[in-house]
Amino acid sequence: MKRRFVLISVILFILILSFFLIKLDKHVRASEPGDDFVKEAKSAILIEVNTGKILYQKNAHEKRSPASMTKIMAIYLVLEAIDKGQIKWDDVVTVSEHAASYGGSQVYLEPGEKMTVEDLFKCMVIASANDATIALAEHVAGSEELFVNRMNDKIKEWGLKDTVFIEPTGLAEINEGHYSTAYDMAMMARELLKKYEEETTKYSSIYEDYIRKDTPNPFWLVNTNKLVRHVPGIDGLKTGWTSSSGYNLTATMKKQGMRLISVIMGEATSSQRNFDTVKLLNYGFSQYEAYEYRPKDYVVDVYENLLITPRKVKVIIKEPIVFIVKKGEKPEGLTEKYTYEINRKGIRKDEVIGKLEIIQNNEVVYTAPLFVEEECKKANIFEVLNRLMKNIFFQ
Repeated sequence: MKRRFVLISVILFILILSFFLIKLDKHVRASEPGDDFVKEAKSAILIEVNTGKILYQKNAHEKRSPASMTKIMAIYLVLEAIDKGQIKWDDVVTVSEHAASYGGSQVYLEPGEKMTVEDLFKCMVIASANDATIALAEHVAGSEELFVNRMNDKIKEWGLKDTVFIEPTGLAEINEGHYSTAYDMAMMARELLKKYEEETTKYSSIYEDYIRKDTPNPFWLVNTNKLVRHVPGIDGLKTGWTSSSGYNLTATMKKQGMRLISVIMGEATSSQRNFDTVKLLNYGFSQYEAYEYRPKDYVVDVYENLLITPRKVKVIIKEPIVFIVKKGEKPEGLTEKYTYEINRKGIRKDEVIGKLEIIQNNEVVYTAPLFVEEECKKANIFEVLNRLMKNIFFQ
């Protein structure tokens, strides 16, 4: 009888504990934002740039018309062409009749008008000018069609599977075969900011400027992203609107050692789009923080070999390893695995020699390239003999 009473008591205790754990779990899950967090948006996402970690998403893989957010890829390709030396900021571009006749948002370029790459870039980034975008596309690739091929090639290179562009400006719609997703747009913006953050935000953070300043026909550029003026810290990136796509915005903000990207698609009004963008960014910065797991120049290993100079060389990561975590938390259960190879003929400081993998729950969650701290070269015969003698007589 006593044993039965104990057994019944244990069962009751387990049932009561389970009830409270279920209630607690529901409460915890309820504290995470759901689809109704930005309920007016058809799709949305919030990510951190350095890690790519997704902090919030709603229908993030739903294909939609990106409108002028398409120009994020155009911005990347122009900056890449400058970076590679294929074009220059002060190149003078002669505007074609095709570019000048492009509809939608424009700065009313004239056929045959001459304008620098930098001024055309301002027009594209600040005022979302379609005519300037086409002029740049033709200057970079030779034609609009070849530029679009580059856009789609880059999408494939980045492994984005739900985007197809048929022109560089975003005038085309999904029913014409021009589409993307909130997730893909966020990843495009991430690639842009990872490689060209300074060059991009230098222009995307400008609220107003002028082209043709010293001519009888100056033109006032006003940023289509009003948040860069009204919300401190937001310094980009690209708006988009057509009557069928609704109001879209890819925005970015850097604060507290993090840069976040939010994407809102399919809002009914620009004010609601802006409200939800700020809401997403505020959520991200209030709930998450950057946790530095390994500092810059962290020494992973010390390699020693008689045949190289210096004999000992430190194997390092050049950039800090940072995880994005809920505030007050730390990543747990992390282990490290590294592999590298030292060429005895010599290694440059900027030469990748291997990788460091951070593993959690048997899954690689972070990979960092490895370098030598200082350049090393093949030791000459006298250095090798000297070291051998020291090993023989002094060890």
